[in-house]
Amino acid sequence: MKCIRLSAMLCVFAFGAAADEVIHTVSPATLKTHLEKQGYEVFAHEDENDQPQVLVRPIGEQAAAGVEERVGFAMRLTGCGPDEIPFYDRACDGFEYHAYLTPGFPINDKVYDAWNSDFGHSRAYVKDNHPRLAWRVSLEGGVTWDHINATVVIWRAELAAFLEHLDASMLD
Repeated sequence: MKCIRLSAMLCVFAFGAAADEVIHTVSPATLKTHLEKQGYEVFAHEDENDQPQVLVRPIGEQAAAGVEERVGFAMRLTGCGPDEIPFYDRACDGFEYHAYLTPGFPINDKVYDAWNSDFGHSRAYVKDNHPRLAWRVSLEGGVTWDHINATVVIWRAELAAFLEHLDASMLD
C-alpha cells in the first residue's frame, strides 16, 4: 500500500503494484481500456469541438460503490496531438472531468459560489441552463495509473457531494 498525495490535505491509498509506471501522456484508447478494466463502461469519441473525450458510466461493483447509477461523467482529454493521427491514438497531456446535470429545480447562483469557495478540487458553473461540474488534471511531470485511479475515486466523491449540495440548496 502506498500514499498518493493529491493535495496538502488529501492522501489516497492505492493497493497493488500494477500501476507504478510513470506516464506523461495518455491516449483516448489507452484511457478507455484502463477504465474498462477498472469496471466502467466507456465510450470514446470526439466532442462537439473535435476534442477527444471518453464518456464513463459506473457499472457492476463500481455502480454500487459510489455515485448513483444515473450519474455518469465525461473525461475530455487536453493537450492532444498530433492532429494528423486518428483522435483515438493521440497523446494527451491531461484531462478534465465533466458532469452535466439536470436537477429539475432552479438553482440560485449563490449555490455555485458556495461550492466554488468551500469545496475541493472541482468547480461548478452553469452553461446552457444546466449545472456543470469540472476538474482539470494535468499529467505534466508524470503520474502513475494508481494516481489516475485515485482521481476517479475523488471525482466520484466530489460529484456525489455536489449532488447533495444541490439537493440541500432546495431547503434554503
